[in-house]
Amino acid sequence: MRLSVVANLASVGGRWLEVAPERFPRWIDSFGERHSADPLGSSVTVAVTSEDVIFTAPDGAIARCLPPFWGPHDAPPADADASPGETARAIASHALAERAVGVLLVRLGGYARRREKQASEALKAAAGAAAEVFGRWGGGTHGAGLDVVVLGGDKRAVADVSGDPRLAPYLKLATDRFLTVPDPKLVVLRDAPRLFLAVRIFLTEPAS
Repeated sequence: MRLSVVANLASVGGRWLEVAPERFPRWIDSFGERHSADPLGSSVTVAVTSEDVIFTAPDGAIARCLPPFWGPHDAPPADADASPGETARAIASHALAERAVGVLLVRLGGYARRREKQASEALKAAAGAAAEVFGRWGGGTHGAGLDVVVLGGDKRAVADVSGDPRLAPYLKLATDRFLTVPDPKLVVLRDAPRLFLAVRIFLTEPAS
């Protein structure tokens, strides 16, 4: 469902932004100030769905936000009477809440140009390594211990490794967000939390 939402947004114009959760409340305040006659932005309206949170300004500007870890089983409670600022703070608090996040980044790299057997062996080894690491969190047979799993790298490689039964308990915890990253070297791994914690915003400005 989330993928179809992203595709539809891309077709209507506008631009994507990524905002760190600790900066998100101030970003919403600024959005209201820029697009509302009220300097406090209090006339901005908020709609919360199972997919996203939509902030709409009086001048027609729309900020459609995709918070991290958003879903029917893991989202801050929706309060119909909450102000835009209160909603933004709830989203930020939810994103920054303590949780155990497993990250699986897979790219074939040089193996993609080698024989199919070598690529298959590399993916099998990657699945085994991931299952072993995730299992240290008490994963056992049900993935208990990890709150969520984030996937990334190359979609084809991830799709291939996802068929390994050793990863099945953990992939049930996978979020909709996919991290498109280069070869997962140390610097990429260190940057991963910034990517999966960011609030993604599709901003549509009013027609001039």
